[in-house]
Amino acid sequence: MQTDNEAFNEHWNYFINAFRGKLKRSATKQQLTLPLAKLILTETALMWTSEYELAGRWLSTYCSEHPDKSEQLRQVLIDDMELADAKLSAPLPSWMPIAVAGAGGLTGLAVARYALSASRWVTAASALVPILILYPTMRQLLNRQAARATSTAINTWVSQLNKNKEQALAILSQ
Repeated sequence: MQTDNEAFNEHWNYFINAFRGKLKRSATKQQLTLPLAKLILTETALMWTSEYELAGRWLSTYCSEHPDKSEQLRQVLIDDMELADAKLSAPLPSWMPIAVAGAGGLTGLAVARYALSASRWVTAASALVPILILYPTMRQLLNRQAARATSTAINTWVSQLNKNKEQALAILSQ
């Protein structure tokens, strides 16, 4: 038979995985913000109060068996769940790939036209090749940076909830 701490850890892990999953799903549709993350947290935290969720049934059973701890535990798991802003680095502006590709194209054009005195075709190729290489590379860099920022924000918000877990475990251990 599971101890109260083991059962709580199992339900807590399910709660954290659900919260993380909802954040990731929302991040594919829109930019994650603190108000959106708080809304998702509030929605996910309802599992602790729902009789249709395993965590809600477990909490209800635990509180009926231990009425002295029930108020504290409900406070930690339902009312005290808070998120603070995740400090993220500012992303590169969306116009950056166009600017870098344009600068590379102009540089190639200038080198081919004035330094090499190349023909029209070589001049055109010298302008197009840097554009065709730099634009997709910069777009990929921008996408990677956005994905990294999203992942960092999600990990920060999940780690902020660890204090609630520790408080709940302390209450269960009393």
